[in-house]
Amino acid sequence: MRKVIAIAGMNLRRVLRDRVAAFFMLVFPFVIILVIGAVFGSSFTPLLGVVSVDSGPLGADLAARLAHTEGIRVRTFDDRDALTTSVERGQVEAGLVIPARYDERIRAGQTVSLPYAARPGSRNRKGSPASTGRSCRPKPRSGDSPR
Repeated sequence: MRKVIAIAGMNLRRVLRDRVAAFFMLVFPFVIILVIGAVFGSSFTPLLGVVSVDSGPLGADLAARLAHTEGIRVRTFDDRDALTTSVERGQVEAGLVIPARYDERIRAGQTVSLPYAARPGSRNRKGSPASTGRSCRPKPRSGDSPR
């Protein structure tokens, strides 16, 4: 074990004496990480698709609050099929459906499911294939109106 430590210590001293080698082993990797992070990092704002048809004032309020949420952009759709197609094609990262009669069901004290669809690996860009072959179509839940 002493021989291993002696060899490692000798190699470390050699590297530290050579300033160029020390730079490329210790400093350069951090510089590369910082440059790549500055070029590609923190410029992603997800686009959420929302369908809110005949959902009442509370549904419209929910859609408006989502639109004013910092860190996401919202695109509205007229129907669930158009939203699902856009999610599958990668035009939006995810989709949320505010069901019809949302307002009256909430006011009646019922629990209302909000169907949600997202692509696997949802940071994909427009036109890129889904990362798995599974469909992103939301499963209908009891109480949701059929498409």
